[in-house]
Amino acid sequence: MSIRDALAPPKEYLQELARDDHPKGGGRYPGRTATVPPPRQPAPPDAPTAGAAVPPKSVAALLNAPVILHLRGGTQIHGVLAAILTYEFVIQTRDGGFVFVMKHSVDVLEPVVTA
Repeated sequence: MSIRDALAPPKEYLQELARDDHPKGGGRYPGRTATVPPPRQPAPPDAPTAGAAVPPKSVAALLNAPVILHLRGGTQIHGVLAAILTYEFVIQTRDGGFVFVMKHSVDVLEPVVTA
């Protein structure tokens, strides 16, 4: 009497699966070659850019800069990004007060573009 796991598939089934995984002759399946996209051509220096302002790479780049916070409910908060805490943004308003805004409630943090 053999001892084997009751939930394990039979050995014959596993051998059949292994046989089906490999094509006859041991070669590769047709159409399974890696493709690489063609390289991009650099843009000419006089080409127009998509947007005039380049967005910052991180939120930390906006520290001490005027921002607009667009919240989930449609509310907008204007002010200066005073601090970035673990779970909150601290915004200094025009009247000198501070507003703590939970990060998860912010949809968009937009820098104010001054012309």
